[in-house]
Amino acid sequence: MTTCTEPSKQEITRRAYGLYLERGSQHGSDVDDWVKAEKEFSDASAGAKPQTETAQATGNLSNKIYLGQYQSRRRDCID
Repeated sequence: MTTCTEPSKQEITRRAYGLYLERGSQHGSDVDDWVKAEKEFSDASAGAKPQTETAQATGNLSNKIYLGQYQSRRRDCID
């Protein structure tokens, strides 16, 4: 049996930092980055495609993979 957990603070922090880097490391939108990171994980949990608008626009494969791995982990919890 797989234990289902919400994304950790570290996972959200890592994704929010990735969003910060994608925006060119411009300060002042940390809360927006955090909220967007949480939403991406929420969408991944709900079964949405792991490709975010930002990842699609920038072609950032690592973000697609990271969220895809999280989505796979959550899918194991449902099965």
